[in-house]
Amino acid sequence: MSSTQEQIPPRRKRQRAEADLSLDDQSESQLPKRLKSSIKLHSAEFYDSLSKVWLTRRALKELDRRTSQANSPQQRASTLRPITRNTSDKIQRFARDGGPELCDLRGYPSPRSMGSSNSLESWQTKSTAQTSIGTLKTTRSSAYDSDFEQHLRDHHIHLNNRRSKPGNLGELRQRLLQPRPILSPSPFSDDAYEDFELKHEDITEEGEIMQHIVPIICGNSNIPNKQNLLFTRLYPIANGTTVAGKPDFYDGARLDDINKQVQKDLGHFIIPTRHPAAPVAPNFFLEVKAPRGAANVARRQAGYNGALGARAMHLLQSYKQDQSVYDGDAYTITSTYHAGTGTLQIYITHATKLDDGNTEYHMTQVDSWGLTGSPDSFRRGVTALCNARDWAQEQRDRLILDANERVRSMNAEAAPSESSRRRSHRTASVASGNYNRPSEMVDGYHTEEAETLSNELGADTSLKPKTSSNVAKVSDKSVSKAARHSGDESRQRRFSQR
Repeated sequence: MSSTQEQIPPRRKRQRAEADLSLDDQSESQLPKRLKSSIKLHSAEFYDSLSKVWLTRRALKELDRRTSQANSPQQRASTLRPITRNTSDKIQRFARDGGPELCDLRGYPSPRSMGSSNSLESWQTKSTAQTSIGTLKTTRSSAYDSDFEQHLRDHHIHLNNRRSKPGNLGELRQRLLQPRPILSPSPFSDDAYEDFELKHEDITEEGEIMQHIVPIICGNSNIPNKQNLLFTRLYPIANGTTVAGKPDFYDGARLDDINKQVQKDLGHFIIPTRHPAAPVAPNFFLEVKAPRGAANVARRQAGYNGALGARAMHLLQSYKQDQSVYDGDAYTITSTYHAGTGTLQIYITHATKLDDGNTEYHMTQVDSWGLTGSPDSFRRGVTALCNARDWAQEQRDRLILDANERVRSMNAEAAPSESSRRRSHRTASVASGNYNRPSEMVDGYHTEEAETLSNELGADTSLKPKTSSNVAKVSDKSVSKAARHSGDESRQRRFSQR
């Protein structure tokens, strides 16, 4: 092997998807072993659940797989009628006369291979290997497949607002236009913009966008965020046949900001991963695409991420409420940036209620900006993106704070009733003379003092708050009573000795 072997660059997500779809009409049995092992199809359950199957290469491969299974020798053999003795005699007589002409039948073996039953079995085994597609690995649907959008639509996730528009769209658009001093022409000069353009011209892959472009357009902020983190802990939002969410960039809250009870009840909807340092309750997402990346893929990814975020915000808003809250407003922002055109697009997603009680999600485009057009256009787009992050954080923190407050209120309401129950129980025990735990306090008295008072004053006497004078009186009475009792015992012993 040559030591100067060419290095193969790592495949990006788009290239990996295209490799799965570039097999065209070549027969599976003619594919090399290495290529056949890399074929990945969606599960049969995914296609069966679609209300409409789009004519994609993966769909055609699934059709080929099902056709090959239906035409396999084992499948055909299961549909043949059993051979009786009479039928066997007819076949033997037919064979002695020469039998039918089979040369034109596809897959018919040569006559020399029909000499024995063993050769027939070996031919059947070989035929089965030729007609099957091999061991095909199934994969979940992703945004790189056209059927993915149909799958989202079938599960009430819409990448448009034709069915419902958010009530706070105008308010958000005004918020995105608010100026930011750091992006004014004075601190962000034209020279800084030219430096951004030079970096942008050298972009070839998504990793370079995340390294050089995203830190510039997202600004300096202390908002918790992560990049390329797979959401492995969230419950699926589309029956589990789609891939888990993996946004290029997202914002969320710190885990410690959420009440422990809320974490326990909503964990699989608001905590995307088991890593304790990862932000939770995400409601701001950014997807980026390299110059050769597909804009429609970024849009599908944004719609999928937006549904996950909108579900988290909806459940936080409805937590411990009498009924689920559907106010028609959006609290989740998704955005896309395409390096090929320098276009930044911002969307919002909101939840509505269907007649059957299920939740439906709708994505609405807020606006778009060209960051490579001019310094002013760049400032407007980056200003909008930074304002969008701040707005999403405000909505997220408010919903988390309200959910935490509802838990604390419910715990506070439950605490007085429990305290009253314990106090009444202790008072009744003291009155009956059965309360003998010396370390407890009952209405301001130590238990041994309360027991003395109960014996001295009677069970029906109400207990007064402890004061220094009351304690002195109790002590004097107790001492005198003990002295009298001791004198009585002494006199009784002397009487017994006489």
